[in-house]
Amino acid sequence: MVITSFILTLREAVEAVLIIGILISLVNKTQPKHGARMVYGGAIAAVLVSVAVAQIFGEAYSSFGTSIEGISGLLAVALLSYMVFWMGEQSKHLQQELREKAANAISNGKAWSLGILAFLSVLREGIETVLFLISTAETSPFVQVITGGALGILMALILAALLFRGLLKINLQKFFTRTSYLLIMFGAGILGKATADLQAAGWLPGTIAAWNTNWLVNESSPLGALLGGILGYSSSPTLLQVFVYLGYLVTAVYLFHFSGEQKPSTVSEYGHPFQSVGTDYQHWVYRVVRSRWIPKLPMYFFTLIFVVLLVVALWNIPVGHFTGQGDLNWGKFSTKAENNLFIFLVWVIWLPLISISAVFLGRFWCGNLCPLRLLTEGASKVGDCLRGRQSSSAPYLRAGWVLPTTFVLITIFVRVFDFQSEARYGAYLFLGIVLSALIVGFLFRKGTWCRYVCPIGGWLARIARLSVLGVRPRKPACESCTDKPCIHGRVLTITSDQLIESTACAERCPVFLAPNRLESSQHCLQCWNCVKNCPKERSGMRIGLRLPGAELFKPYAPDLGEAVYISALLGMYMAVTMQGIVWPQLPFLITLALFMGLSAIGYAGLSYFVSLLSGISWREVITTIGYAFLPMEWATAIITMGDDSLEFFNIMVPASAVLLGIGFVWSLVLGTSILLHRAPNKMRAIMGLLPVIIVIFLLLLFWSIRFLSGQVIDLT
Repeated sequence: MVITSFILTLREAVEAVLIIGILISLVNKTQPKHGARMVYGGAIAAVLVSVAVAQIFGEAYSSFGTSIEGISGLLAVALLSYMVFWMGEQSKHLQQELREKAANAISNGKAWSLGILAFLSVLREGIETVLFLISTAETSPFVQVITGGALGILMALILAALLFRGLLKINLQKFFTRTSYLLIMFGAGILGKATADLQAAGWLPGTIAAWNTNWLVNESSPLGALLGGILGYSSSPTLLQVFVYLGYLVTAVYLFHFSGEQKPSTVSEYGHPFQSVGTDYQHWVYRVVRSRWIPKLPMYFFTLIFVVLLVVALWNIPVGHFTGQGDLNWGKFSTKAENNLFIFLVWVIWLPLISISAVFLGRFWCGNLCPLRLLTEGASKVGDCLRGRQSSSAPYLRAGWVLPTTFVLITIFVRVFDFQSEARYGAYLFLGIVLSALIVGFLFRKGTWCRYVCPIGGWLARIARLSVLGVRPRKPACESCTDKPCIHGRVLTITSDQLIESTACAERCPVFLAPNRLESSQHCLQCWNCVKNCPKERSGMRIGLRLPGAELFKPYAPDLGEAVYISALLGMYMAVTMQGIVWPQLPFLITLALFMGLSAIGYAGLSYFVSLLSGISWREVITTIGYAFLPMEWATAIITMGDDSLEFFNIMVPASAVLLGIGFVWSLVLGTSILLHRAPNKMRAIMGLLPVIIVIFLLLLFWSIRFLSGQVIDLT
């Protein structure tokens, strides 16, 4: 493709010609003849070596086919990425650095070192150009690639001549910045093609095609060739090819966008990337959530539904289409489970729905809809009345180990026993959870179950960190507040002229958070008590929206146990999906323990290498980098634990593809952001990111082999 090869060659040639021009302008002042010969000689030698490299790769192509195509593509993208980020960091100081090196060589009487400096500088650009053009030639006619390359070199020479003669002024920083974004886009296409080549060669596992758009734009058509050269378009790309393309494109753009800054800026009046809904409590959203009926009314409603479902499950009562006979089915959808309304609503609809909705709404279920919150708060009040004083949470519960343990235990019960296929067994499971909640509510203070024990809350607590919806304190208002009604609660005397204001009052936070210092949505139930208790004139506690996973960009409020727990859960989901396949002679509990233990140990090892490469302390890395894997954990959890729903609707493959793609790209972005915030400089952050990218990619390969495998045909 003429356009692609032209831009690639122009960018590289401009860099090379500028370097040579700077060196020549320096030596002309001191050693005009001998020094210039050295510089020109080094540049010519670099060009000849680059041509030799092109010849070697051409011979390798004819011998090794798609394998060498894939390898050269990877090398091209690696060099392209290095060049883009290096120029982003060094463009401001390039001329000064070259002047210092040249001055040292001249002062030491080593003019020959000028030739070496020119040789190395031009050779880097030459080899990069060779690899880029070879990778471009895979999808474009050779004549077009050569034509575009020749035009790029010619244009670079003309621009350089005009620049050095003072006839043309170009903002080189803007030129390199804008062409860098184009090169990143080209690099994504090259990397996608290299991925497909390595899949065809058998170096990477094959995955099914993501789509087929030959009917719309054929690759061999002029438009297809144009899109292929610029965007890396493929009419029938593999899923792995799409994942890698998007992962590189998003990560590289994110990195380059902050190339001029040591750390991304995320400061606001909320202390977080956060956009408040409305400017005060007159907004309709606040009028709704400050109502006396929210959240009590929806919780009563869902409690009634929950009781009805338990009755239907225990006595196998037929309800409409769900007769209790045969397999669960609805039209063309079906699965091997009892045809009961309880099975359908709980396992097929409710479980995956709250898992997916948590990314958007956080723990909205816990604070506004969950019957267990209503039951435990009632049990706590009964316990307090009988004891004559308010109970407290035991220290061993506040240590935080019970919450993840209950989630793992529930996962084991669901996978080992037949809770998801028989309605009666599922009802027994939920009755056991209800009984446990009532006991905890009776023995301990309000909120203990929701914050420290609930297995459902334990799952949603992690996902809530990724959520779009949140509640945050507006720092200017909260710092000047003295009575702290969001912490202590507020009770007003109800009179006719205070009726509207009195409905905006509630008890203190049900899980005993300090809302005025809230940094994380992990334990926030989205119950709106703090919003109700904050006076209208202050409007300090705000409901708002943020970028998905915004609180993990740094991350805020990191916890060592939670970071390690995320890695262990990745192992747990692997064990669940490989149940009976790996180590079939071992009991499932032992297999589960081995997978979780090895994952946690592997995470500790990964943290060590990231610490070594990034210059961040190992303690800080192991406490924070685990959050980069949370999107992948969320995606694989839905695939593993929501399999009943995906199989019922016959969407296992497309849903797995979408979830894994989102989790992969999202994890790369979070890992990049975490290291950018904490590494001493950007290049150290990139070095520390490399092992993180490798591990995230290996996780993607594992799940792609399990759910997305297919044959890749070599069309070359």
